Amino acid sequence: MKRIPPLFLALTVTFALSITVRAQTTVTVGFNNLAGGNGGPTGIYQGTLNGTPDNFICADDTHTIGYGISWPANMYSLTALLSSHAYAYINNPSGAGFNTGLSASAAEAWTAEAYLEFLIISGFDHGSLSSNQIGALNYAVWALTSYNYLDPNGLYGDSNAVDPGYTPGYYIGLAQTAYLGGWGSSTDANAVRFFVPTGNGTNSYGPPQLFSDVATPEPLSMVLMGTFLSLAGLGLGKKKLQS
Repeated sequence: MKRIPPLFLALTVTFALSITVRAQTTVTVGFNNLAGGNGGPTGIYQGTLNGTPDNFICADDTHTIGYGISWPANMYSLTALLSSHAYAYINNPSGAGFNTGLSASAAEAWTAEAYLEFLIISGFDHGSLSSNQIGALNYAVWALTSYNYLDPNGLYGDSNAVDPGYTPGYYIGLAQTAYLGGWGSSTDANAVRFFVPTGNGTNSYGPPQLFSDVATPEPLSMVLMGTFLSLAGLGLGKKKLQS
C-alpha cells in the first residue's frame, strides 16, 4: 500500500473543508434593487451580504420587503436547511412545495427549489437566460414555496407565456428530473445557500423574505486549489519518471 505524503493529505483535507458551506452562520442581508426579470417582483435581487455586494433569489412570496433595507438571518446549506426544518419560516398555505404536482417531500421540494435558484443565478451571470425565462423560473420557485403559479391560464401559465415552452411547469419538470437524478448531493447543490430571517431589521413591512444565493469560492479556497493541482501535477510527473 502506497503511503500518502502528509503535506498532500493535509492540503486535501483543508481544501475540502474550505469549500464546505457552513451548516448555519448568522449574517446580515441587504436588499437594494431588482435586475434581470420581466417586470413585477421577478429577477435578481441585488443587495449585500455582510456589506459585500451579492445577487440573491427571493425564495418566498409570502412576505414583503421594501428597497434599501437590511435584516439579520441564519445562513444554511441545503442539507442544513432540510435537517433543521428552517424552511418552515415560509407560511405556505398548502405545505412546502405541494402546490406543484410533485409527490412531495420537503427534500424533493427544496432540492428542486435549490436547482431552480442555481439555474437563475448562473444563467444571469452568464447572460444565457432571457428576462422572460428568468420570470418563469422565478414563478416556478414561488410555486414550490408559496402559492400556486402553475395554473395553465394564470400568470406565466401555458396560455399566457411570453416564451411558450418556458413556463413554470416546464422548469419544475426539469427540477424534478434533477432531484431524481441525485442533483441534491452535487457540488452545485452544496453551493446554494439559504438565508432565513431571524428578525425584521429595517423592513417596515414586518418579517422579511427568505433569500438564497450561490456561493463563490473564497480566495483561500482558490489558492488551495492551485496548490492542490500543482502538487497533484508534481506527483504525476514523478510517477512517470519513476516508471
